[in-house]
Amino acid sequence: MAKKNANKKELDRAVGNALFSDTERMEMWFADHWKKVLVIVLVVLVAVTAGFGVWKYRAYRRQVAVTALKNSKTVEDLEKNLKLYGDSEAAPAARFRLGITYMASEKPDYAKAIENFKKVVDDPKSEPALKEQARYLSINCVEMSGNYQQAAAEYAAFGDDARMTPVKRAAAYFRAAQLLLALGDIKGAEAILAKPRLIANSQAIALWNQQLDMLALAVKNGDYAAPAKSAPAAPAETAPAAPAAK
Repeated sequence: MAKKNANKKELDRAVGNALFSDTERMEMWFADHWKKVLVIVLVVLVAVTAGFGVWKYRAYRRQVAVTALKNSKTVEDLEKNLKLYGDSEAAPAARFRLGITYMASEKPDYAKAIENFKKVVDDPKSEPALKEQARYLSINCVEMSGNYQQAAAEYAAFGDDARMTPVKRAAAYFRAAQLLLALGDIKGAEAILAKPRLIANSQAIALWNQQLDMLALAVKNGDYAAPAKSAPAAPAETAPAAPAAK
């Protein structure tokens, strides 16, 4: 019986194929399944509309965040908007400006400056150049806070980091050696001054290498035999300007 039914279905299918064209068969299928097709179309339309709505909202929020952070002028505004839009692509530049503000204010708050600079360094959205500037300035703040031993160690680590630009690395080595000499750590300074000079097609590198060679010669001649009582004045190197917010 089952075999007879199967044969009948195959016969009906063969007859249908012979009597109807592809278009007619499609129309018949649609007449039988139009409700399912309608449901599928509606689901797709809802999904597309919802996706577009989410995209529009995210684009709007992104623009609001960029504008708010860019227009923040005071510490209060920067702090408030960074809390609201800390995940924005404009946040690293705004946080860098906040660190600069704390660092350069009439009453500097080096702890908060360091905190913000380190957040810039740790933020994966930060550009490499901004990370480098933030890291170097955070070490400046450590030094200006009076933590000379820690600053010397951080300058030396910065100089050893091949990801940093050669000019900044040479400047960091020089400052680390200066601080160690001021602290009376002659051997520590000699170890830094004995490091291979960085090579780059740059006049700035040549000048820093010259400064390192002169300092090494002074140490060799015994000019720093007696430990200094205080750290030397910082070298004439202006802090990088805060980049414009994107």
